[in-house]
Amino acid sequence: MIYQLRTQKFKLWEDLFDELHLYTRKVCETKIYYIHNNPIKAGLVTRPELYKYSSASFYFAEKPVKSMLLHYMDVF
Repeated sequence: MIYQLRTQKFKLWEDLFDELHLYTRKVCETKIYYIHNNPIKAGLVTRPELYKYSSASFYFAEKPVKSMLLHYMDVF
């Protein structure tokens, strides 16, 4: 049986060989900021909350929105 290898066209995450533990609130906030600002760096939007697939609008909303997301402040 011949297997055809899939070619990777894009990546969501960089290859890392070590785990990253979100051991403090500061580390968690740094990572959330980084993730929310990736669409801006890519030129897709001008503000993080405008990106359709981002949780930024959940965090930046003035009024709490019912969501399945858990706010990081509720964990730390």
